[in-house]
Amino acid sequence: QDQVRRLLRDDWERIMTVPVDGACLARAAEIGCQQRVRTMDALHLAAADRLPRPFTFLTFDQRQATAASALGFRLA
Repeated sequence: QDQVRRLLRDDWERIMTVPVDGACLARAAEIGCQQRVRTMDALHLAAADRLPRPFTFLTFDQRQATAASALGFRLA
């Protein structure tokens, strides 16, 4: 368990957390309508849209990848 905790802590330090506030929810609604993606995908894209660029967006969902590309995200 100690090793798992250490690995999680190490990963967490490399992860950028983004607040999901009213502005993020509004952007998610906009993205969802424009890109025709599911609600959770729109939330992830809206949160990522707040990150400083450049960053690499990773997804296995083709619809989300297409939307991310349309938003100018670099894809993995």
